[in-house]
This record gives sequence, C-alpha cells and structure tokens, in this order.
Amino acid sequence: MPATSQRVKEGPRIVTLLTFFVHARGSLHELETQTLIAKSLGYVAESEGTKLEELLAETGRMLNGLISSMRGKTPGPARFRLADDWRLKTATSP
Repeated sequence: MPATSQRVKEGPRIVTLLTFFVHARGSLHELETQTLIAKSLGYVAESEGTKLEELLAETGRMLNGLISSMRGKTPGPARFRLADDWRLKTATSP
C-alpha cells in the first residue's frame, strides 16, 4: 500500500508538470508556424529554416516522450482533468 499512497501524493505534482509540458508543446507548434512563415516571406534562408525545423522536430519528439511517460504515472481521476488537443483523455488511454 505505501507505493499506492505515494503515487496518489505525487499526483498533483505530476499533473502540474504534465500540464506544463503540454503547454510547452503548444508553444513549440507556434514556433513551427512562425518558422514556416519566416521562410515563406524570405526572412530566414531556406537552409537556416530547415535547420530550425529539424531542431523543432527533435524537441517535439522529446516533449512527446516526456508527456507519454508522465501520463503513465498520473493517478486515475487526474487523467480526466488533462485536456490535450481540445479533448479530454480517458482513464484507459496511456
């Protein structure tokens, strides 16, 4: 039982961290959009824009990995409070 109670105690911290990571991913998508616009308007050279896109993609993969690993640690009811992609996730989704 101690492991279960410890997991419940850590729940709010995990939810706060997970919310932060989801918001960070939204900011990353904004940067992707701004990079595409800058490239199309000629503010950024094609090669520099491609480098930026690669860095953003790598950062996105890392964020997605963090989000996926944190979701597995979230206690039951807290999963319902996490809105991602404008829909609520169910308790059965990892």
